[in-house]
Amino acid sequence: MKIKNNLKVFVLGISSSPRHGNTEFLVKAALKGSLSVPGTETEFLSLVGKKINPCLGCGYCIDHNECVQKDDDMVKLYPKLLSADGIIIGSPVYYGTISGLCKNMLDRIRGIGTKEKHLRLKVGGAIAVGGGKNSGQEFTLLTLHYFFFHNDMLPIGMTSPHGQLGATSSAQNIGDVRRDKWRAGRLKRETSAVEMAWMLGRKVATVAKIVKAGLKATGLDLPDKPYGYSLPEKPYITPEEIE
Repeated sequence: MKIKNNLKVFVLGISSSPRHGNTEFLVKAALKGSLSVPGTETEFLSLVGKKINPCLGCGYCIDHNECVQKDDDMVKLYPKLLSADGIIIGSPVYYGTISGLCKNMLDRIRGIGTKEKHLRLKVGGAIAVGGGKNSGQEFTLLTLHYFFFHNDMLPIGMTSPHGQLGATSSAQNIGDVRRDKWRAGRLKRETSAVEMAWMLGRKVATVAKIVKAGLKATGLDLPDKPYGYSLPEKPYITPEEIE
């Protein structure tokens, strides 16, 4: 079946830094890359000044399919996450991993409900900004990828101009990200953190269109239903069936 390249996709970019700075700049650069893909709409969301309470671990979401906490800004974030085809999350590196604000947000995603993986097959892109060259950017990207995996999302990385888990930068002071450039391997010119973020955003939007077209053409879904700590009465397979 031939799928016309006229599908619309929505990419949400979230900066989980508590200040307006380098992480925000790279997330915006990524969204510019997403917009280069025809049919893409984007929205930028900053967590600066947002109140996001930590997860209480109460289990209310398991039984009621919603979060018990209604008094913070996660309530407004849920519908944006649900409507997105691609989600780009940027975090500053704090003690080698994501920011506390970012962790609160990720933990509270369960508030959408656990009986359905609402973020399944959405495309995920990660951005990390640290104060030094080896201050935890890679682990920060991995942490975001783990979140994508746990929600049946499709995390993507960078394969051009070289392999990376996402877009990164070393930026000590606000504005330093604009000057973060390097020349790696066999590249004939310099590349930059801003350019890498742009390419990541373009890839998120492109893969989101491919996934959306595939879902539309096949009508398929993931085979893991029902979610929410449940299994069918009869096992899918037993050791005896293998032997």
